[in-house]
Amino acid sequence: MQNLKNKFLKIVVGWVLVIGGWFLVFVVINLIPTKLVVENKPNVETKFVKLTDYKSSFVATNDNLNRVELVFKNPNLESKDELIIFVKDGDVIIYQQSFSGFNFGDTSHARLDFGAITDSQNKKYTVEIKATKMVDGKLSFGVRNGEIETISYYKSKFSLEKSVEKSMELMQNWVLLIPLLFITLFLW
Repeated sequence: MQNLKNKFLKIVVGWVLVIGGWFLVFVVINLIPTKLVVENKPNVETKFVKLTDYKSSFVATNDNLNRVELVFKNPNLESKDELIIFVKDGDVIIYQQSFSGFNFGDTSHARLDFGAITDSQNKKYTVEIKATKMVDGKLSFGVRNGEIETISYYKSKFSLEKSVEKSMELMQNWVLLIPLLFITLFLW
């Protein structure tokens, strides 16, 4: 009888260690920072407009906005046109950067990185392109429904509490764990 209790105890402790180990793996994986990417009007065709002064807006779908990408086209990598891109929150400039045609591929993105805006959800931001020097007129940018095509990136917040919650949800979805435990018990 004592031998049976020892086997049962070993099995239970083994399963607790296995489940606890998987739980810790899930917690660590969920702590890895991720980014949420949202494309503005993804089901609408992109049209390319020759470089000119242009302004449009977008609404942030989440908090922690920290990057916006714009689509540009530089056919055969020949353009030497120059421009400035602004990202604004009302009249406040969040981002400003000068670019030239040399910065863009045949179709590529202008990556506009800035510090995460913690309360960005449902706020309207303006993207403004200003042509500063037209050399050859070959550079163009993507437009969808009259608005500059934007791809927004949102930084995830580091939270041990949320990581544990997500891990618990993943562990609860393991429907086969309990039947597997009983099968193991009966096989011993």
